[in-house]
Amino acid sequence: MENSSDITWSVIERLLNGEVVLRKPSFIWIPQPEFCLSSQNVLRSLKEHHLNVWHTFRPTVLAFNRMNIPTDHAQSSGPYDFAICVPTRQRVESLAHIAHAWMNLKPEGFLLFACSNEQGARGYLSYLKEVFPELEAESKSKCRYALLKPDHISHLEILKQWIEAAAAQRIPNSELVGAPGIFGWNKVDRGSELLIETIPVLQGVGADLGSGYGLLSHAVLTRSPEVSALHLVEAESRALDCARINLASFKDKCHFHWQDVTKESLPQELDWVVMNPPFHEGQATNSQLGQFFIDIAARSLKPGGHLYLVANKFLAYEDILDRHFKAKSRIVEKDGFKVIHAQR
Repeated sequence: MENSSDITWSVIERLLNGEVVLRKPSFIWIPQPEFCLSSQNVLRSLKEHHLNVWHTFRPTVLAFNRMNIPTDHAQSSGPYDFAICVPTRQRVESLAHIAHAWMNLKPEGFLLFACSNEQGARGYLSYLKEVFPELEAESKSKCRYALLKPDHISHLEILKQWIEAAAAQRIPNSELVGAPGIFGWNKVDRGSELLIETIPVLQGVGADLGSGYGLLSHAVLTRSPEVSALHLVEAESRALDCARINLASFKDKCHFHWQDVTKESLPQELDWVVMNPPFHEGQATNSQLGQFFIDIAARSLKPGGHLYLVANKFLAYEDILDRHFKAKSRIVEKDGFKVIHAQR
């Protein structure tokens, strides 16, 4: 069965083979497309144009590259002949994509917005009508779509507000910044708080795997002056951009790696690793992701090196910890989380 993203991109594919006619070659901008069969088909069909696929999530970038579909993690400023916007899972982020595309179209350019009903098409169309009150969306295969042009904009200030809302911003009850669309951008998650409360003073060279905007790294460096180097490894480049801001006062000690932990080589012979590993792929729980992180951490540590991790209590990581580490202990179990220390 097709998922919601595949349904949306299938509709886009049919539109490009029918009522949407592009001049050749057109400069086309597509922000953050999900990797699925239909999106691959669409992107391949546009290769004769100047195609700019903007993507900041490393695993998806690698997946598209394996299909010989190049991507760019720097946002282009156009102007565009054509843009395709399909919402991500984050509304504020998605509205900013639409606004950026709409504001940077050539005078004769147009934007194709498409969204499945399951992904909130009705809500997005209500936002679009704030900018273009006369908007009439079309419906196809449980998906809504609309073709938008520069002269449709009635309230440019609203588009500017959408872009501003998605910029890096202070996280409530924190001195750090995050950005919509990255993990924990609008609150400090409880699991990371518990891990921070239990990590001892560290020294030497270590890593923060899945570092996000640098919450754990900031805590470690603030309390551990004898740390000589810290490697932040993160798959989302926008999160690393926030981490560079948050760790500016420690920049001489920090090394930032835009990498997929599960597929790309990491620094070796580390003294310690801290992490709050992910356990979701899309909307689905995938405990194997955390197991990959533990396996990689073990291989990156020197003998005797230390791992400090936090996880939801229901995630069964103990067996893989036993396989890779000579000792482990559960330091804290609270609020649905467990903090574990393991020594290689």
